[in-house]
Parts: sequence; C-alpha cells; structure tokens
Amino acid sequence: MKKGLLMMMAVCFAMPSMAIENTTCTTAPKDTARILTVYDTVMPEGETPRVDEQKIFDVVEKMPSFGTYTYEEKEITDPTHPEKFIIKTITKTGEEGLIAYLNRNIKYPLIAEENGIQGRVVCTFVVERDGSITDVKVLKSVDPSLDREAVRVVRSMPRWIPGKQKGSPVRVKFTMPVTFRLQ
Repeated sequence: MKKGLLMMMAVCFAMPSMAIENTTCTTAPKDTARILTVYDTVMPEGETPRVDEQKIFDVVEKMPSFGTYTYEEKEITDPTHPEKFIIKTITKTGEEGLIAYLNRNIKYPLIAEENGIQGRVVCTFVVERDGSITDVKVLKSVDPSLDREAVRVVRSMPRWIPGKQKGSPVRVKFTMPVTFRLQ
C-alpha cells in the first residue's frame, strides 16, 4: 500500500445517526463494516497524522486550559491572638486557578486608582505547544496603565495545558478579559 492518507466511508442504512468510528454495520459487507466519520483518516501503520507546527489555531478539538496555580495563605488559628497562624498551601487548577492567579497577581496601577479608572481590558495571546504564553496584545483598551498591567500579568502566567488537534499539541490563539474594579 502506498504511503499517504486514505479516506473510507461506509453507509449504514439502518441508523445513519449511529454511524461512528468502530461501529459495525450489518447492512454493509464485512470488509467495509468499519464506519469512519468524515474527519477520520486511515494512516499507514506506525504513522500519526501531522499537524502544521507553526499554524495558530482559533478552535481545536481540545482547547488549552490554565494549568495549576499553587500559593500559600495564612490562616489565623486563634482570633484573639492574630500572631498564631498556620500557613496553608492551596492548589487550584483550570478556571478557578486562573481567577486565583489573576486576583493574587494584579497590582492596580496607582494612577488609575487615584483617577477612579476601572474597566475590562481584553487581551489576546497564543498558548504555545509547550504551554507558554506569547504574542500578548490588547484587543480592547481601557487606559494605558490598566492595559500595561493586564499585559504584564498575562505574560507572567504559568504554563498552560496546551490545546490539541488530532492528538498533537498545537499553537492556539486565546482571548481573555482582565477586569479592573475599584472597591
């Protein structure tokens, strides 16, 4: 058999909506009973599908997600004696970890605080194949000082879990709002 991709489809008349990979169809001959979706390809044995390593995807099969964020927090054990405390190590992952990271690392710019400036800065960045963050840009600006802080905190994020396409890690463009609110 020649090297390359081979696209196969078998039609199942009984229940077309149930026609998914590895489903046996009783109406098809035995040698064509393996059902493949339009996206499936059959590769020569030992090969894996290739994904363009430089392409930046907007949407992939498995989107990137924030990895793990670990921090320490004081917990006062006796309210009458605030000097008595224990230090707890807290680990958060996913969206909860991202929120904890942003809350603990954003430093509200003094000039924006003094002028009562608040709002939502929308940033875009690329999650690389190794989970690192690159190409941080501001899509929606509020104030130059808030924009700089949003870019700083996004650039300093720990590695993410990279997005995957066809089982391989790929570069994925991600958009995230960073909200600045005075209290």
